[in-house]
Amino acid sequence: MLTPKNPILKVAVARLISKHRNLPVREVLAGLYGSGDRLLDLSEHLTKTATEAGSTTGWGSNLIQTALADFIADLVPVSAYAALGTYGTQLSFDGQGEIPIPFRNRTIDANNNVGASFVGEGGAIPVKRLTLGSHILKPYRVSVISPFSNESLERTNVESIVRNEILKDSGVALDGGLLDANAAVVGVRPAGLLNGVTPTASAGDLAADIITDLKVLLSGIAAVGHKVEPVLILHPNRVVGLATATTPDGGLLFPFLSEAQGPQTPIISTSNIDEALVMMVDASSFVAANDVPTITVGAEASLVMASADAQAPTMATDGAGGFGTEDEILPGSGISISGGEDGVATANAEAISLFQTDAAALRMVMKTSWGLLHPNSVSAISGASW
Repeated sequence: MLTPKNPILKVAVARLISKHRNLPVREVLAGLYGSGDRLLDLSEHLTKTATEAGSTTGWGSNLIQTALADFIADLVPVSAYAALGTYGTQLSFDGQGEIPIPFRNRTIDANNNVGASFVGEGGAIPVKRLTLGSHILKPYRVSVISPFSNESLERTNVESIVRNEILKDSGVALDGGLLDANAAVVGVRPAGLLNGVTPTASAGDLAADIITDLKVLLSGIAAVGHKVEPVLILHPNRVVGLATATTPDGGLLFPFLSEAQGPQTPIISTSNIDEALVMMVDASSFVAANDVPTITVGAEASLVMASADAQAPTMATDGAGGFGTEDEILPGSGISISGGEDGVATANAEAISLFQTDAAALRMVMKTSWGLLHPNSVSAISGASW
């Protein structure tokens, strides 16, 4: 009997096997996990429309929120987005169209200062006020279709296969948008954390250079009068570079990286970032929100086998057959089964029939968004090779 913690992944596995073996989902869930009504209710919820999903109440709503929390937690090891959310503010859309988040302006002046004053006997106590702003998190869809051959669904480790594919695909998709410099696109995606940020060239590979780089990163997010919560995001090779960097006398520059207590500044290591790029984010400014994903399984559909990268054929077109922005599918664009767009970006597009190839496909759509409450919350170093 399989016992993964994440109920969303349990449902995904069960629905794939249900389709493959032509068995009721309830029967598959009971056979795999010894579970009944609650997972079945979650399975039904994950196939609802977004409008219907918002109507779930009571213990069913609690199950859904727990399932979402478990899913994001499982993403942490493979996604900088999920990992950064553990240090920042992480919310749930829970069927809402948007989430307003109030915050205090960091500029301290006469209109934004509630600090207490010394008042002598008989003196009038001053009246002070705050300047509050509001950041609106709007939901965007992160979607992927993953095909599985029916031979793979017969394997005893099918749960591990499906789990790894879902988490890997989700992590790459989320981090691709989070860690880029692209501007927000209405109805498509939020702005990348590097939007509006000009990375500083690395000072070099020596111990003094590494310290200079880290000081530059920290000074880029420092806010006068406010505590910042810096988080480093870097490639695994740069983590190794920090852990093995030595001082002129041969000692480790950062011995805490090999000690149990770990560094004071959290480090997120991800292969989804450019190897030569190092980022620092003020986690106190980072906000994110997600909604429980909808999962659909099919075995009769036809698919256009195109990703959303910068190589033809790609779904990331400009709407007229040319190349668009990687991992951004504009409303109404992409390559459909019936054709449509014709150009260099759609060249050599191939469609397959799941029925004809004896396969099944899992489609996952999740609403997500992120943002920064304050300016100067991200800094970056480019060309790092330490």
